Amino acid sequence: MHFDGKDPHSIQAVENTLDVLEALSEAGDEVRLSSLSEKLDMSKASVIRLLTAFEDRGYVERRKESDSYRLGLSAYEMGKKLLSRMSLRP
Repeated sequence: MHFDGKDPHSIQAVENTLDVLEALSEAGDEVRLSSLSEKLDMSKASVIRLLTAFEDRGYVERRKESDSYRLGLSAYEMGKKLLSRMSLRP
């Protein structure tokens, strides 16, 4: 049985991945690894693995001077493609 309110067929790795992206988008400009880890109740090692994969693909940028992360150009481009397909007519 599954008691945490989530679909029992969900894939935890995918859930974690989306949680990190959503947290980054809600954070505003930048967020530190420790804040993400705390907010998501995930280990820093798990979060950094996901952030590194996102960074490699351009979905996340690491700000070395502040040791923080923010959404990258690939995330923007994906959103832009989605918006271009949407009709804004009432």
